Amino acid sequence: MRLLLLAALLVAAPAFAQTGVIEGTVRDAGGAPLPGATVQLDDPPLGTTTDRDGQYQIDEVPVGNVVLIVRFVGFAPFEQVVSVQAGQTTTVDVTLSDAALGLNQVVVTANRTAERAVSAPAAISVRPATVIAERGAVTAANALRGVTGVYVQEYTEGAFPIVRMRGAGDAGILQNTDVLILIDGIPQVNVNGQSYYEQVPLEGVERIEVVRGPTSALYGRNGIGGAVNIITREAPSTFSASADLSGGSFATGRTRLTAGGPLAGQAVRAFGAFTAETSSGWRDGGDRLLIDGFGRLDADLGDRAGLTVTAQTVRLDQGSVSVLPIDGSGELFSEIERTANLALPDTDGENRATQAGARLTVEATPTLTLNTLAYGRITDRRLNDDATFLDEVDREAGVAVRFPFQPELREQVLGIEPRLIWSPLGADGAVSVTVGGLLEDNRGEADSYSITTDGSGGFGSLPINFRTGEQTLTGLTETQTRDGEFGSTTLAGYAQVTARPAPRLTATGALRYDRTTRSIENPLRTRTEVEGTFDRLSPQLGLSYGFTDAVYAFANYGEGFNPPWGIAFSFEREGADELEPEVARSGEVGVKVQAPGGQFFVQASAYRMARRDLVQSVRGEDGVTRQVNAGALDVTGAEVEVEASLAALLPGLRVRGSYAFTDTEWQEFVVRGTDFAGTSVVGTPEHLASFGATWRRPTAAAGVTVDYVGSWAIDRANTVETDPYAVVSLFAETAIPGVPELRLRGQVFNALNAEYLERTEFDFGGNPIAASPGRPAWGLVGLTYQFGAGSLRR
Repeated sequence: MRLLLLAALLVAAPAFAQTGVIEGTVRDAGGAPLPGATVQLDDPPLGTTTDRDGQYQIDEVPVGNVVLIVRFVGFAPFEQVVSVQAGQTTTVDVTLSDAALGLNQVVVTANRTAERAVSAPAAISVRPATVIAERGAVTAANALRGVTGVYVQEYTEGAFPIVRMRGAGDAGILQNTDVLILIDGIPQVNVNGQSYYEQVPLEGVERIEVVRGPTSALYGRNGIGGAVNIITREAPSTFSASADLSGGSFATGRTRLTAGGPLAGQAVRAFGAFTAETSSGWRDGGDRLLIDGFGRLDADLGDRAGLTVTAQTVRLDQGSVSVLPIDGSGELFSEIERTANLALPDTDGENRATQAGARLTVEATPTLTLNTLAYGRITDRRLNDDATFLDEVDREAGVAVRFPFQPELREQVLGIEPRLIWSPLGADGAVSVTVGGLLEDNRGEADSYSITTDGSGGFGSLPINFRTGEQTLTGLTETQTRDGEFGSTTLAGYAQVTARPAPRLTATGALRYDRTTRSIENPLRTRTEVEGTFDRLSPQLGLSYGFTDAVYAFANYGEGFNPPWGIAFSFEREGADELEPEVARSGEVGVKVQAPGGQFFVQASAYRMARRDLVQSVRGEDGVTRQVNAGALDVTGAEVEVEASLAALLPGLRVRGSYAFTDTEWQEFVVRGTDFAGTSVVGTPEHLASFGATWRRPTAAAGVTVDYVGSWAIDRANTVETDPYAVVSLFAETAIPGVPELRLRGQVFNALNAEYLERTEFDFGGNPIAASPGRPAWGLVGLTYQFGAGSLRR
């Protein structure tokens, strides 16, 4: 027996001797320890996190050279090759510097391939999760506020956000048809051709990439003003979790939970997030309930294959809040409180959405990669007895007339997008060819009901005395006015070639063909069955040249298109199936400068876009809303974005700023016999600007943002404009002494209590009639406890 034990020890001794230990301390540039930093090895997949004193230790590290990687939110990643000796402890103390800024980041939206933002031949902005959290956003639309050239409006309190980019985003009464939103490349487009912003969970978001300018050659429909791609958080390789509880103004309460880590070694990793928010709203009847969940699974299927699966679900119940009357100068009626609500009592909107997606990447050969994306989405939306729109206002009598109705939309979307990427080694990776396609099918029902006092059907008139609140609510009758079953199928094929014939010179060409067929059956309409087919070939060319590794110039030409899908009841109108797709043609030039070390960047661009055959929803003299090809619109603009680290003045201090000039001019636009050529697009500010300053250290952070919105036209004739305004917001957080994992945070939004109009409406005659006031000052206070790496909310 003793001989057997001795033999076993002799066999095992070499194995025990073939490992070592790496330990050390992680600090910031000022020497302060960084608790909760992630410390891991590239290969083998070993890792840990630093303790309260910033110290770490990794045991049983194989001998030889390994790559040590250290990460912490707000700091640049650290990598170093470490030589490990058998039975020895190697000490590696790490000092992290402030994170490199902006254009050194790798982006995927501008060209569908991973590349540094500085060399991408397009104007692109990246909003990281840290900035999203600083702004207190819980919806994708709010997370976009202050992004260069992006203007966000809310039709009513907390609902129907409208995102505009380069003058695009609102086609009459149909919003969000001209700016495409994607989640990890999955298009979020409904049967009306609208992109939904309310159903995107933000707790699992890594960053948001915004590409300005036509993108149809890459992503197809809706790519007129640009594309917004929400990139979700990759599942972490070490366990991490966080819990956040906050509350504040308007009885707002938020709960946020995240957790993630390896499931089967490092081969399978998972991440999950949950958010719940309740609020009474700042306007009467604006109660809100938001519940969303997100999950992601990342799996390594051998050395040459990987699978990512995502799933999300959103429930949003939002009280319906009406627009308020405005006078001929565009001012809200002084006799009506800004908190008032003229909608029917106890009405609300319901939004239910569930989506799942899977992306399989297989490296068939060193030069050939197959990437396949499959996804499905189920959506159920309705407005219960909505009466938020006003058509007639008699100020002397104190009466406003509403048109209550109840629209419902249920849809199921299935899509698959295969891509083949070929990068021949003979060109040393200097040429990349991508070919792919898309098949998407959308089926569902679109119904609506009118609310009247006489059972007449259609849009009934329901007056309310806005001074006394008196209204007749007896005898209301609900009549079904639409009972439609719809279907749409989109088939697309595309090719893209990227060539790098010389160092720092990149040329890209793309061509995509889209064909959409749409059908509606509605026994309640005169045209009980309608079908239309729309197709388009979209090209794009881009050129980027680096004078140095830090200074690049770019130029591009791109086209965008939007099929005239229209809301269901518009598509049933005579001639809607014969409309032409809207087309946008845009040329742009720009420059990007990224300072060595990544502590400063600036990008500036100028563009001109010609939009033709715009699809607008307008109401004719007969009172019927139709979609029309409205004519021609020219857009000219310039944008600049700057971000810099001022750590030399104050460690951890960063500033960022942006400005966008947008000039829209109708060349042809006739509505009800009136020609509006020479006017600008209603609701499009000529000037947008944003400024932010953030100070962030390991145990504390603070910041301020200022978002400026210039005046914009309220009516088609441009005789009335809004007043410009600026919204100032603040945030601060600090670690609790002795418990660095626990942080206290405070946020104040619209700190100076600016009064402004979020959005305006005109009546069926084109006269200014109503507006949605902007939210007044409000605040939140919260506590966050972070486990493990402590950087899930980056």
